[in-house]
Amino acid sequence: PALDAAAVQVRVNGENLATIDPPKMHGSYVHLEVYDSDWVDNHFPDDDGGNLYRCVADNKLADLEYLGSDPSLYIAKEYSKATNSGVNDWADLINLTNVLDNAPDGTYVEDVNEVINVDQWLRWIAFLNLVNNKETNLSNGSGDDYYMYRGIEDQRFVLLPYDMDDTFGQGQDSASTSDSIWLDGNIDRPEMRVVKRFLTHPAFVGRYYGQLKDLIETVLASENFDPLIEQMLGGWVPQSKINSIKTFVAARNAYVLSVIPQEFTIGSNLSMSNGYHITTLPIATGDNIYGVANVVETRSVRVNGQLADWWPVYGNVENGQCKWSIAGSTSIALNPGINRIIVQTFDDPDGIGNELERGFIDIWYDDSSVANVPNPLTQTNTILDAASGPWYVASNLTVPSGKILTIEPGTTVYFNQNVRLTVQGQLLAEGTEFERIR
Repeated sequence: PALDAAAVQVRVNGENLATIDPPKMHGSYVHLEVYDSDWVDNHFPDDDGGNLYRCVADNKLADLEYLGSDPSLYIAKEYSKATNSGVNDWADLINLTNVLDNAPDGTYVEDVNEVINVDQWLRWIAFLNLVNNKETNLSNGSGDDYYMYRGIEDQRFVLLPYDMDDTFGQGQDSASTSDSIWLDGNIDRPEMRVVKRFLTHPAFVGRYYGQLKDLIETVLASENFDPLIEQMLGGWVPQSKINSIKTFVAARNAYVLSVIPQEFTIGSNLSMSNGYHITTLPIATGDNIYGVANVVETRSVRVNGQLADWWPVYGNVENGQCKWSIAGSTSIALNPGINRIIVQTFDDPDGIGNELERGFIDIWYDDSSVANVPNPLTQTNTILDAASGPWYVASNLTVPSGKILTIEPGTTVYFNQNVRLTVQGQLLAEGTEFERIR
């Protein structure tokens, strides 16, 4: 919800004073609703008894920090009540800030979902970033210029926009189509720590990307936005201004999509030899195996069954952001020879839920040794284990009747060119998902 608006013209003694500043006003005004009890009745007719908070602060300190249980501390930061002002009950705002600021990590997601409409907050921040609202507000890193409403029936706070005259690159402040989607580059400001905790939380950050992508593909898509802006502004402002807005939105959409990684990749810093990434160490670490995943859908990544490091924030892949890698506290053990490393992405945290994508990378661990497979096989059960390999079959090999050749999981066996394996007895070769026989 927002304020209803209409374009109007005003005459004072027959004179249109708006023409004094045509580059900004174009001879007209915008008639806006006022945030008050009438607005609540209009937009929340079935839940109009709640508290409407004004968060318009010259000191820009309405940053949702928990200040304690004394309402006067919030009033000093320029929060005010736009409804029910005669009732000095600020318990809902105080509880909101306490949860956002102090909820334990273990219950943070559950607690936050109880006090705010999460998807509405994410969409609000996403939309104001896409239209590049330069008026100081939560979406660009300031505790200013927004309202909040909490109903009686639905007791989750919703964010409301305020002061939107500096958008689409048309306001008094400079705006670039490539400005950051992370609070306009201000997400690391100390006063934005509460908002940062929410926006970059693993449970919410993918949904924020999703809201950006959905808005670009629906509300702000050129086939929807262009005719809307023509209808709203046509006849009120010059066509050149309308064209400028449309051009800005298209360029902004393109830029934002470019910083939302959606591909799935697996890479390595290991050098190549004979088509394989090669190492002389018995382990692979996060420096060796890494990649990118779809930040909109991915909530966790596993590498050979182990949880990987996954930090889908900021979107600058070239600077190592939005990448997964083998977790810094772990490594993947390699067997001598060829190791297939499986990478999976999931739609739930902790490597559970539905598998989204799967891929692999082959790593050759060269320990400078090769073991020859006995030929002929004289033992009842000849075992080729992974740690003693890789194994080499130099000439045609037969598993005689009554003999067993066992190849353990993770073992690599090389065959000389045109060499055959004939089984008259028994061959036991069963790999596993993460330890294949090569």
